[in-house]
Amino acid sequence: MADSGDLTGLVAPVPGSQITLLLTGDRVVAVKLLAIDLDGALVLGVSHPAALRVGKVLTVVWDRAATFTPVDARILEPRLKPHPDAGRLRLKPVRVAKTSEGPEQDGPPPTAPADGAAAARDQADAPAPRPRPLGLLRLWKGVHPTTNMALRLPSGRVRTVDVRRIDYEAGLVLELRRPSSIPDGTTIEIAWSDRYNWMTARTKVLAAKPDGDPDAGLLRLALAADPGVHENRRGSARAPLTALIRGVVERCGPNKKGTTFEADTIDLSLDGIAFASNLPFAAGDGATIRVIGDSGQIGGETRIKVLRVAPLAGTAESRIVALFVSPPGDLKKAVAAYVARHR
Repeated sequence: MADSGDLTGLVAPVPGSQITLLLTGDRVVAVKLLAIDLDGALVLGVSHPAALRVGKVLTVVWDRAATFTPVDARILEPRLKPHPDAGRLRLKPVRVAKTSEGPEQDGPPPTAPADGAAAARDQADAPAPRPRPLGLLRLWKGVHPTTNMALRLPSGRVRTVDVRRIDYEAGLVLELRRPSSIPDGTTIEIAWSDRYNWMTARTKVLAAKPDGDPDAGLLRLALAADPGVHENRRGSARAPLTALIRGVVERCGPNKKGTTFEADTIDLSLDGIAFASNLPFAAGDGATIRVIGDSGQIGGETRIKVLRVAPLAGTAESRIVALFVSPPGDLKKAVAAYVARHR
């Protein structure tokens, strides 16, 4: 692999294993390998030391499958935030290192002598190289959380969680033990900031990695729909007031467009509404509604878009949280006046 810049022909290390750095003739440091990135560089679990200049070549060593592998690797520029490997020390293999047994080689270094049977056993016991289906990473379209994010659990609870990385199966690995109450395939909504926008995405829970894997037992999420810009989540104050909704379905499961319904409000805000309904609304569904108060209609007719649905304890109905879509100018004023009058 003379100056090839990859691990071709070598028994490559696996994430979670130890990489030994030969810094000087009498100083070595063992560092955990986090990942092998898209550039073929070894991403190590240590920040890039200021004393190690970019471009310097170090000898690194790892031991896997009974093969002791010394390689010369060039120090690369560290990634910048918000990249998940920001600030980490990155080393790109350039050639097999010279050893005391012989000159520089273009293939893997020699292993300890062994008879034919022992060699066959070692080869059979050696773990298969870990596949790197890089195309899977394109599922995230370059938009994914890198440091921490908000996790909306099925119970409705929201929790902030640190992100470890995206693994070889395009799974988002979190610094959170997999809750036993969440089965595989459960849909979970996540949200994060990408500097300029709040982003959101629907994900599904992947099976946890077994013991021995660097990510063993951690919660892993796969993308279920393309990430998008986080929508308005009714940031204005909500008032727990009872009123009546009369609506016409635009989209609601098996219900035909034009189906009429009535529902009681749970709360009102200037940006949206929550109401109780036994219709099978789901996130993304819509309707056109009028809100009726004790003195008549409140503001003009408006369209709504369902943001989330949660069961109401002790009833057959669900709590529907919806956002006003392009409301008429008088609606917010009328809602504000109604809330002020009944507080």
